[in-house]
Amino acid sequence: MFDDFDPWARRAIVLAQQYAGELGHDAIEGEHLMLALLDPRAEAFGVTTFLAASGVDPTELRGALLGSRGPGSIPAQDDGAQIPMAGRLKRILRLAHGDFQDAGAPALGAEHLLLGLLRDGRSVAADALLQRGVVPESARTQLNRRAAIDIVRTRGAIAAPVAPGQSPETFLVAMRDRRTRRADVPRVRDPRQPWARIVQEAIPTLRQRASADPSRGLPALARALCTASDLMSRTGRAIDALEMAAEATAIHERLAKADSDRFTSVWIESRRVLAARNHRCGRHDDAVEIAGQLVRHYRRHADGSTPPLTEMFCDTAIYLRDSGATATAYDTASAAVRALQDSTGPTLRARALCTLAECANITGRGVEALTTARTAYHITREFGAGSTPELRGLHARCAGTFGRCMPPGRAAEQAAALVSESVAEFRLLESATPGRWLPELANAVHGLAIVHARNGLDADIVRVAAEEAVRLWGQLAEVDPDGAKQKLTAAALTLAGIHQ
Repeated sequence: MFDDFDPWARRAIVLAQQYAGELGHDAIEGEHLMLALLDPRAEAFGVTTFLAASGVDPTELRGALLGSRGPGSIPAQDDGAQIPMAGRLKRILRLAHGDFQDAGAPALGAEHLLLGLLRDGRSVAADALLQRGVVPESARTQLNRRAAIDIVRTRGAIAAPVAPGQSPETFLVAMRDRRTRRADVPRVRDPRQPWARIVQEAIPTLRQRASADPSRGLPALARALCTASDLMSRTGRAIDALEMAAEATAIHERLAKADSDRFTSVWIESRRVLAARNHRCGRHDDAVEIAGQLVRHYRRHADGSTPPLTEMFCDTAIYLRDSGATATAYDTASAAVRALQDSTGPTLRARALCTLAECANITGRGVEALTTARTAYHITREFGAGSTPELRGLHARCAGTFGRCMPPGRAAEQAAALVSESVAEFRLLESATPGRWLPELANAVHGLAIVHARNGLDADIVRVAAEEAVRLWGQLAEVDPDGAKQKLTAAALTLAGIHQ
């Protein structure tokens, strides 16, 4: 959910936690979120401007909220310690996410958090707003209008044209009515980039705190490193993401040795992320080694059919495939499919089947590859146009795999259409978050060239796609030589074969 938050909404959550800590409360409630939205440091949120225009004095409202609850029963915290979210706040965030999706906005902003508070209607903050005449229906209309104006005229977050004479509200309604996906509308800049910088700038301070008080400082430092690694990975900074993940894993290992009950599961998850980061940087042997250790761990501590084990089988198969151990990769992918149960969700089922199809295809098992890829593709068609980029990315991957698994001949046009669908989807995802989907896009474009060449289709498409694949992998090789060199060589060979 938090992937959809813009920097202002994320900052509001951080401020809400600070308010809960400063007031000595043991959980973050709706009033803490409202105080964050009213914070004098948060004028960029736009909530105070909206309330003032609605006849509400933000300063008076803030004072009323501060006086509504006295100091909590725990000592005030201002050291960055994590405070859990109350169940009520989680409901508010879910409602805010629903408003964000209904509005077709490019990101979840502070205005959606305010709407979530109002729609919930059960918190002290909601009562205070209702008493002052702020009701959900009128607030939604006004906030959507303000957000539309902000999107179209100020932030530059949407590059799609607004028709002459079309109002901002009509623009948003048209987006929703056309079922326009957020990634269909490219963003000028990724909102995660400033957030990654904020987290990165906090890390030196957290290191100092960890040195002074390891028991409290190390968990906070590890969380910040994990967050920074995730944000850097999503913005294409693979090497930096790997370094942050490695440091976080080392800290979690140290914490797990001191308190295994509390930190072992976190350490295991850190190792899984570290394996993925190594793979992204082309360090396939390191990724395989870590993934193998995790598979053994899950086998010892599970019944052999749990989702984590299936996911690790999928990850390990991909790492083995890219390291050149294709036969072992196929065996591992087969184990992932065998571990599936009737209760397994469609996302994990499709991922396991797609991985098996890819491994079967490169080991010459054409019939199995085609059948498995077809099943995976039809599963993901149900959510390929969903709201989360990860699901759309999985659908694009399954479409490309299905197209590449089709034998040359009668199904040539269908194969070309499938790989074209994959390329188009990855282009949209990459345009929305630059750098995040570049390897997948490069791989899909290369697949487009291969499928067209193998089926004797449009020679111009083959040439243009191969040239673009070389360019994309070359672009990746500049920042990640180990991860992109093998793919760049393959794309270059495809291009060389065209010009012979």
